[in-house]
Amino acid sequence: MIADSLNRTRFESSGGDNEETNGKKAWIPTLIIFVMVIVPFFAVLNGDLFDIYFYQGYGFLLNCIGIVFSILSFILQQGFRVQGSCFRMLIYMVFTLLYCAFSALVAHSGLRYIGVVLNTMGTVVLLSYCKISKNMVSIISLCLAISALYCVVTVKGYYNTQISGDSVNSNYLALFGVVIMVYGNIFLSYFTKNKNRFNEMIRFLICAVSFYVIWECKSRGAFLAWLFFIISVYVLPAKWFRNKRTITVMAFVIAVIGVLFTYLYVTRISMTIGTFMGKSTATRMRLWSYFWNIISENPLNMIFGYGTHSELREVFGYGLHNIYIGIWYDVGLIGLLIFVFFIIMTLREAFNEQGEVSDTQIYAIIGFLSFMISDFFAITFTGPLVIWNYMLLGMVNRYKLDESKIILRWKK
Repeated sequence: MIADSLNRTRFESSGGDNEETNGKKAWIPTLIIFVMVIVPFFAVLNGDLFDIYFYQGYGFLLNCIGIVFSILSFILQQGFRVQGSCFRMLIYMVFTLLYCAFSALVAHSGLRYIGVVLNTMGTVVLLSYCKISKNMVSIISLCLAISALYCVVTVKGYYNTQISGDSVNSNYLALFGVVIMVYGNIFLSYFTKNKNRFNEMIRFLICAVSFYVIWECKSRGAFLAWLFFIISVYVLPAKWFRNKRTITVMAFVIAVIGVLFTYLYVTRISMTIGTFMGKSTATRMRLWSYFWNIISENPLNMIFGYGTHSELREVFGYGLHNIYIGIWYDVGLIGLLIFVFFIIMTLREAFNEQGEVSDTQIYAIIGFLSFMISDFFAITFTGPLVIWNYMLLGMVNRYKLDESKIILRWKK
């Protein structure tokens, strides 16, 4: 398997280009989104900025406003003529917005998930169908490199610093460690055409830096994501990630395991593991036990959710630390299925008519699946940092495929 891994195998693409679908006039939306992607790079490394950006909710509000303006500018720049597949994605997003409003009405709760849908689905749709300049990618890469270096210098003993004083939650910094690895590999694939020993050494260094950050932060979800990425790139056969059906099954299975894992942990795993990576799992035990005790009490709430203004936040003060049961609890089982189907539908769009994808697309797909793994322990789904995940999902779209460079299409 190692001999046939993504690290060894190069894929050629014979897919054509559809000029009508690449949003050639729409560049303002991606500029806004890329700004919103850059800000968390630095916010997650500074306690005061992170407190304003995340804990006080300004980042979430900023992202919602940014996506609204991005969608409006996209429609205006396209002259109110949107390509068919893009129109279907926008309709799906509107349908999800209406469902979230209906769910909130049933649960007598807040409308926060309308903002969540805008932040996630809006990012994916716009990046899938808008023009992305190479300069934007270069700036993102530079910001990532600078913040990564700062993180490496300052992360030593970060978890101990966090529990003894006031600082950013180490889980968020560990998620940034995953970002370093995922985006680093994608950008390296984008900027370099040829595979050689030097590039592979850089990949190894990026993964090592990522592991160092994650280990210092003692984050279980980030560690699982790191492990999944390494196994996918260096061990599993690369042909698995060229197969549309396999990717579909993998995404669905990860989501299902994300739900079942919490149940198995409450009923089985917690009996044998009290701590992991030197970190107590008691908080997850309380939260996940609460979810499984309450989710089936009322069939209506099981289907449509309890909403974001429920007893959960009053008792614990935060979400369920698992995105999958978190979505289920807030907007119901139907809402969870809607989100999972959106993910699968978008991943399948990465493949061209011949069922082919480029190296860079594969790295983006594996990166997004890795983020799905980290979501097993995620603190929140509704915050601004989630844009890191869904930017990747927008980058895998098949209409960004550039046959000449075997990379995603980033137009100047």
